[in-house]
Amino acid sequence: GAPSSSSMRTSPGVFELPRAPVKPPIKRSQSAPGYSASSSSGSGSSLGSSYMHAARRDDEKQAAAELAASAYEELAAVYAQLAAAREELVTVRLEQEASAKELESAKTERDLAVAEAGATREERAALKTLVLESKEALLASSTATTLPLKRLNGKDLPEFYRPMAVDAASAVTESVPWNKDERRAMTPAEGVGWLVAELERKRGD
Repeated sequence: GAPSSSSMRTSPGVFELPRAPVKPPIKRSQSAPGYSASSSSGSGSSLGSSYMHAARRDDEKQAAAELAASAYEELAAVYAQLAAAREELVTVRLEQEASAKELESAKTERDLAVAEAGATREERAALKTLVLESKEALLASSTATTLPLKRLNGKDLPEFYRPMAVDAASAVTESVPWNKDERRAMTPAEGVGWLVAELERKRGD
């Protein structure tokens, strides 16, 4: 409708715009003095988001620290295994060196034993030759004395009267000085002793 007379100026031909109605004052929240309800809600949301971000960063830092600690423990275990393997390798090398020394010592002892065995065989052959020559000398003296003799098969010959060849020892039959009292072959020493006694007896006669 037409404006009232109270909303118009008194000057003729000029109208005054109506005044804006006065809004009632907005009541501020009692829980957050100085802030409006909308500003209080926005600040709370921002703080909550900041807290969530900070908590997420703390969780990430904690997870990274735990991962680093686990990796360190695994690395320490690997180093311990390497150290144990190194010690075992050193032990194996020492054992191998000791085995090599023992093997070398065994070879040396074997070579020495072979050499000694060869020398022993040669010495035994030489002694056997001397004994057999002594026996032959006793048999030769039996023609001029009454040295008792007996023929024995090779298997019955005493070791010191057996021929050098084993096969021949079982096939031969030989005469040997005989000890009648003990019913066995005289040793070379016994034969020499018997001849000495026989010569003394003849000298006494």
